[in-house]
Formats: sequence, structure tokens, C-alpha cells
Amino acid sequence: MKEFKTLGYDWECGHEDLIIRVLSYADRKRLYIGLYKEENGEWEDFGNLTVNLPHEDVKKNEAFIDHNFFESKLQFIKKYQLGEILPETAVSGYCTFSKVAFDLDRLEEFDPDGVCAYRELHGEKSSSEDEEEDLDDYTLIKKMHDLTERYLTLDDGLSSAEKAAFLKVEIAEVAYAFYINNVFS
Repeated sequence: MKEFKTLGYDWECGHEDLIIRVLSYADRKRLYIGLYKEENGEWEDFGNLTVNLPHEDVKKNEAFIDHNFFESKLQFIKKYQLGEILPETAVSGYCTFSKVAFDLDRLEEFDPDGVCAYRELHGEKSSSEDEEEDLDDYTLIKKMHDLTERYLTLDDGLSSAEKAAFLKVEIAEVAYAFYINNVFS
């Protein structure tokens, strides 16, 4: 199983060790953050940290917090410095939702693949891409080999979408760099 950094989550029903996953909602590609708990060696959906309110204005790093156990969720966000709780709220139905400006760099520490894919979706480079340097052919081939090995040993519990994201984001970039080095040099 892929290793993730777990975060302690204290709520009305006790304590849980969870991971966060960063994705986007299909509607308007807004920020989605899910909470997952390990059950029998697999990561199971524990709940939503965020909720999509398409009629509300948000920046790409902002989202509304799911109203279920929202006090615990706000404490969780503060405890791990995942973002800033904003004064704005939104009402939908009988529920009021708090708005948070999430720190994407901080979220990337817990779900680098998810944040990278989310940033790509919004035309942004991930913070780790900013540190890229020109690599010689030998280094690129070695990096491609290492990435391929990592890909082949990825836990089968990952969805095909997660494996495809890994392939696209990591292996394809190295292959492209190798291609550019050899075609245009």
C-alpha cells in the first residue's frame, strides 16, 4: 500500500488517524479535500472536508467546509495549519458553511500527487516543479528507470486513475525532457 502521512483527527466520536486527498469537483473544477481512514490495509472514504457550493464565488485555493462535524473539521484545519478560516460563510438549504483559504503548499506535504494534479488542472506548476533543472541524458535515463520501477511496484489498491496520474505527471515529464535533450541538441 502507498505510504501517506497520517493526521490525527479528534471529533465527537473519538480519535482517528486519517489522510487527506486533494482532488477537484467535476462541476467547475473546484477544490475537493477528502478524508480517508485505513481499514484492513485499504484506504476507505471517511468523509468530506470540503463541500462544493457552485453558486458561491471562491478562488482556486478556497473551499467551503462540510457542515457535518464542522467544528472538529475547523479545529483539524487549524491544528495542521492547512489554511486560513475566512470570515465569509455561505448558506445552502438549512446549513451554513465556513469558507477556508487552503495553503496548497501545505496540502502538498500530505498529498503531493493530488495537489500537483489540481495545480495542473488550473494551469499552475507545482512547487516541486519550480526546482527542476536541466539534466544530462544519463541522469534522465536513470530517473526514468527509477520512476518506472516505482510505477511497477505501486500498490494494486490504487485506482487506475491514480496510476494514470502518476504515469502522466512523473514518468511522461522525464521522457519528454529526454526527448527534448536529444532532438534539439
